[in-house]
Amino acid sequence: MKKLVFVGIFLAGCAGIFAADFTVELNQADGIYHPGNPLEITLFSDTPCYFQITLTDAENNTQILYPDPALPNDNAALPANTRRTVPGASEEPMTLVEPFGTETLTVTFSKKPVTGAGVARADVLATKKLSYRIVPYILVREFESPAAVLQAVKNDIIAAGGKVSGDAQKGTFQTPVMTIRYEITGKQLAFIMPKDPALFNVALTRGAVQPPLKVALTIPPAEIPGKFDDVRQKFASQGGDFRGDTSKGNFNITKPIAIQGSYEVDAANVDITIPKYPSLFKSAIESGIKEYFK
Repeated sequence: MKKLVFVGIFLAGCAGIFAADFTVELNQADGIYHPGNPLEITLFSDTPCYFQITLTDAENNTQILYPDPALPNDNAALPANTRRTVPGASEEPMTLVEPFGTETLTVTFSKKPVTGAGVARADVLATKKLSYRIVPYILVREFESPAAVLQAVKNDIIAAGGKVSGDAQKGTFQTPVMTIRYEITGKQLAFIMPKDPALFNVALTRGAVQPPLKVALTIPPAEIPGKFDDVRQKFASQGGDFRGDTSKGNFNITKPIAIQGSYEVDAANVDITIPKYPSLFKSAIESGIKEYFK
């Protein structure tokens, strides 16, 4: 991994000036992150010390990340010649969220443990700043007729209960799961979104007949009656309907995406078929169906 390394020089008593090695690394070498990505910071010093990490976000809000008030027994110590990564394995991950833009970490290495008052100037060994960017996911495809593809995607969005605004060149989709911006430049159609497009299987292959969505589940036969009763209640709680017996039936869902389907049971195999669905949300629908049958 390419390291983002900072070397500090500090004065220690009357011993004269000498070099000390302070390094700060991010888990993403290029400093580019998307919403939902974890942020990990690795620190190193060849002399024993303590540290404070302060975050300034894209809207210029500032907060102290470490020492963490939620971890009163952690004094943010950094032993000599030891790499320490925060958050640690036993801590809650730091997951990045919007707004998009540049965020800056200020890491202060201190001779003494850091208190709520911060690091006294006399105790500062080195101060390092490191910036990273939070950016949206951008999916770009090239088509002979991007306008026709865009219209097909708009139809999917509307079928999923979403809203569309904008013109033939750029605009916004308000979907049940996220907001997506679109832009057409020449033959290129771009989607800008805050979540990983792979989660929703953004399949922009138009012109072919879309096959039904098949979801195969395995449920022990003895558990099927009780499981179906649970599923029936889950569907009803979301404004849907689940009708049938332990051999076959049909269902419909209105939230978060409106779909209809059927199921057939063969021993422990439950085969679900959804003939029509918004292809933009294929993976999301499949995951949602499996969640209903947990």
